[in-house]
Amino acid sequence: MRKAVPVVLLGVLLASAIGVWWIFGGEKQPALPAPSPHDDLDLVTALLDGAASEPPRDVLLAGIDELYVARANDGFVVAIGKKSGTAHTLASLREPAHGMALAGGALWVTTSHAVEKVPVAGGEPQRAASGLARPRAIASDGTWLFVVDVDPDRRGMTHGSAVVRIPAAGGEPTVLGKSEGEIANVALDDANVYWADRLDGSLVSIPKAGGAPHVLATDRGLPGFVAVQGDAVTWVEQRSESLWTMPKTGGPPRRLVQDFAGFANVVVDPRGVFWTNEAAVEGVFHVLTVGPAGDAETVSAAVDGVDALASDGERLFWDRNGVIAGVEGR
Repeated sequence: MRKAVPVVLLGVLLASAIGVWWIFGGEKQPALPAPSPHDDLDLVTALLDGAASEPPRDVLLAGIDELYVARANDGFVVAIGKKSGTAHTLASLREPAHGMALAGGALWVTTSHAVEKVPVAGGEPQRAASGLARPRAIASDGTWLFVVDVDPDRRGMTHGSAVVRIPAAGGEPTVLGKSEGEIANVALDDANVYWADRLDGSLVSIPKAGGAPHVLATDRGLPGFVAVQGDAVTWVEQRSESLWTMPKTGGPPRRLVQDFAGFANVVVDPRGVFWTNEAAVEGVFHVLTVGPAGDAETVSAAVDGVDALASDGERLFWDRNGVIAGVEGR
């Protein structure tokens, strides 16, 4: 034991000497640059921008009398009577749906490279548009289709995308706007199209007929999903996991609520804003809304997952693996 003490002391002294040399005389590591406000934007965008490669999920829409589901597992587009619960198949798609809109007596469904028209009254589906790169989100007013088309060949951290307008009766697409990053969705009112450019942090509107874009807000924190209801535009900011709103005509943005579990399946109707938590909380998911105190308020029972959420303006419905349920009291 007495002979071991000098060895231990020698080891301690040697380690100390190496540490002193490393700090004062060794090769210095280059100093890290000061954080840029765009550093986290680039990183998070790289993560979020993979949405185009995510496996498809069911897509759900609520009409007046029926619910419409584009099922991811078999490509069937199904109509379900809201009162009767009776289901019937409208179409069988060769590819899973990525987006769906209801307008003009038809469902407009985006697949890998095309838009399919599925009449809700029955009849064979028709190819409404083809030759698109990677169509994803879609909205329609019955006269026009507004599609987010993602560039699949774009190299680098992000996928570029464009908002294109296509006549519902058929015709060539017209590009209304572009982004260096992936656009989550498009929203419509009577006159304009709205979307968020998450890469540059802006909220944009443009007339349906085309023209110069109008920037409603800038320097937002990874804006994603956008909705329009009445005189307001509402959007999700993923950097702060919060929901924001502002007048469509312009004005200061106002935060509605923050929810660190994230926002998924967001829908907006005359009653308010509803969503499901993006990440499980204690292993379960809920449908939530903005509470009176500006917090996230639960409006549903706990479930093991939600694939899609839809509103008919009076009631909410959710889909899980093709099974539809309604939110009680909503």
